[in-house]
Amino acid sequence: MIKRIWGRAAATARAVAAHPSRRLAGSVALVVIVASGALASTAKADNADRITAYQLVNWSAVTAEWVALDETGCIETRRFVFAIEGVRSTAEWSSIFLAFIRVTDVCVGVQLASFEAEGTLAPGELSVTGGLMGATLNKTFAATDSVSGEIRDFTVNLTWASTSELDTHTSSGHGGQLCAGTMTVGNLLQHFREAQATGTIAVGGTSTTLDPTFGYIADGTTTSVTGPSPEQVCTR
Repeated sequence: MIKRIWGRAAATARAVAAHPSRRLAGSVALVVIVASGALASTAKADNADRITAYQLVNWSAVTAEWVALDETGCIETRRFVFAIEGVRSTAEWSSIFLAFIRVTDVCVGVQLASFEAEGTLAPGELSVTGGLMGATLNKTFAATDSVSGEIRDFTVNLTWASTSELDTHTSSGHGGQLCAGTMTVGNLLQHFREAQATGTIAVGGTSTTLDPTFGYIADGTTTSVTGPSPEQVCTR
């Protein structure tokens, strides 16, 4: 189950990165919901007579995207970064890191490069201040170009500074094997601030200073409870 939800988080982030012209509010919220669900995933229930699993995770996340054209107006470079980490009620620490760097000749519609990285964070690479007033992300990673197959080393040193009031959202949902008699109920409390993201991204030792861009800082709490489902008739 946890691999499936991690896959959903990665796929959702890819979908967000594919539409950089959109403001990221709804899309980023969806990525955070799916990713925090991955951090909070529980084991399958094995007893339909009682609550069989409970999980709570406190998490924090950042995301931002940069879009730039060269002097010809034809070569577009898009850079997207998303990171989330959390601590479960079992004291286990989890994280997800995603980054995309895509270069496209928009005048002829040809993609020149598409680097992608997907993995985890090391402790200390992501830092979010209290009240979501700021955040930093410092990470070195390898990414593969899907166009050429080339592998390059990237280093991101990014800073987020809040530009908005704190926004709070709650949501809930359920799922599971109802016909088998089990159900998981999840609840999400999330806080967001719009933020200005700045910093550098280095490719193979060549560093680029990024113009300020729109991003998000977020944190919250995700809980899930697995137990017996309501009685129902299942047909095959």
